[in-house]
Amino acid sequence: MQQFARFTLLLVSVFLLLSAVVQGQDNPRDRLDRLRAELDSLSSVLDSYAASERDLTGRINALDQQIVTRRRLIRELGSQRQREQAAVRTFDRRISNGQSNLAGVRVRLNRTSEEVRHLEDLIRERAIFLYKHGSRQSLRFLLAAENPGDFVRRRLYVERITDRDRKNLEALRDAQQRHSRNERDLEETIADLRQAREQKAQSVKRIEGLVAETRQERSRLEQDRGHLDNLMADVKRDKQSVQSLIEDRKNALKQVEDWIASLERERARGGIQEINVSRRAGDIVIRPVESFASFSSARGKLPWPLKGPIVSRFGLERNKITGTLTENPGIDIRAREGTEVLSVQGGVCTRITYLRGFGTTVLIDHGDGYYTVYAHLGDVWISEGERVEAGRVIGTVGSGVGDSETLHFQVWHKRQKEDPLKWLG
Repeated sequence: MQQFARFTLLLVSVFLLLSAVVQGQDNPRDRLDRLRAELDSLSSVLDSYAASERDLTGRINALDQQIVTRRRLIRELGSQRQREQAAVRTFDRRISNGQSNLAGVRVRLNRTSEEVRHLEDLIRERAIFLYKHGSRQSLRFLLAAENPGDFVRRRLYVERITDRDRKNLEALRDAQQRHSRNERDLEETIADLRQAREQKAQSVKRIEGLVAETRQERSRLEQDRGHLDNLMADVKRDKQSVQSLIEDRKNALKQVEDWIASLERERARGGIQEINVSRRAGDIVIRPVESFASFSSARGKLPWPLKGPIVSRFGLERNKITGTLTENPGIDIRAREGTEVLSVQGGVCTRITYLRGFGTTVLIDHGDGYYTVYAHLGDVWISEGERVEAGRVIGTVGSGVGDSETLHFQVWHKRQKEDPLKWLG
């Protein structure tokens, strides 16, 4: 059972990594479906651990992943709610404009309707006159002229009447065509209004669903946090579990070392490959920090990834429960969950994944063999291969495993880890 749970947890970790890589590039509703699927998978893992009633550290890591994913889901639900609210505002403007257009179309329709009726009345009266008196009436009118001058005047008069009849017919045809166009405009405007109202109603319904799901996920998140606190309390009373967490941290450090060794090999072959990530302007947040021409020139002046007290320093430290000496490859900075984490200098994000012992972890390559590592993250707001600027908000502090509400921060030069306090200003 434990082997199955570990295997499933590995698959979910890969799924989380792939999700982070494509963050901001796929369909928003696809992201929601994927996050829901991740939570379902993690719930299955936790159920398998609970059935075995063993491997506290495995349950803790699975629960921590579930908390991270649930927080991402809550954030995505909020983003989609904002998009739907923006859509509702757009529909409101469309409805308001449509109603104004509808009023204008109706005015034009009434005007052309009156025009058509007026011309039809004139032509009808003229037709009745011609029917009663016949076309010979004009001839008799001309022949009644008393002299040549009178004949010319009478002929001009008859021509004007004929011309007026022709123009009235042309005006009627034109008015009828404009009236038909106005009728089509009226139908189209009414149809567009109906569609805008229906789409608005759908968006409002989706907003209500997103709000309800967010409320539900927040409640589950609080339950997960409470469960994690209880498990951590159990771990602290169990030396074997504490030792297991220490081993997880050692394995995580080994994974980071392997990453950097691989990146150094890539750097020797010509460098890493960047990708272009399409993001909305509001999704990129950069805080004002000092930027240096090279990472090496920032020694002793490097901006902090966040402000907070140091709870664990670089180097060897003795665990209070097991009494064993363990190596801290970086520093741990106390911070509240959700606190922004900044990239200390510009570079390229090369890894985003979940590591047992480190939680969600980001590695940034700053060039010339310099790297920084940010662990115990909650949200991650960048993608693998994306170039980030100095001061870019790359994510937030998460709950952490064994190090509640801390950011774990490392500095590497080539394959050597260095004391971050000698770099930070």
